[in-house]
Amino acid sequence: MQFGVDLKDALYEASDHINLLDFDCFVVALVVQRETGGQLAETMRNLATITRRRKETRSKAKSLSAEGRLTAKVVASLPLVAGGMVTAVSPSYMLPLISDPTGRHLLLAAAGAMVAGFVIISRMTKMEL
Repeated sequence: MQFGVDLKDALYEASDHINLLDFDCFVVALVVQRETGGQLAETMRNLATITRRRKETRSKAKSLSAEGRLTAKVVASLPLVAGGMVTAVSPSYMLPLISDPTGRHLLLAAAGAMVAGFVIISRMTKMEL
């Protein structure tokens, strides 16, 4: 504003740089309040309440999806742990998977399926609010 830019333009420019939905709501509230008048304190109080509720909702969603995220990590690690245990107990049992070309293809397919499953579970448990 010290460079002669209008308040409305400065707020929208700041909103573009910050890129947060809550700040976008704040900017819109300020611009509308400036153009129409009214009680700024009441508008800011309502906006603060809405922002707090959005934060609470994000926290609840994150805690509700925590089980899914943990499940994805456990399921992804189980084949590696089981393979490591079998190799430790009986290395000759796992040798055909490494030495035979068909075994290597099977290991590659299993790794691809594990990665795909982990990505799918991660996307299912990731929430954008």
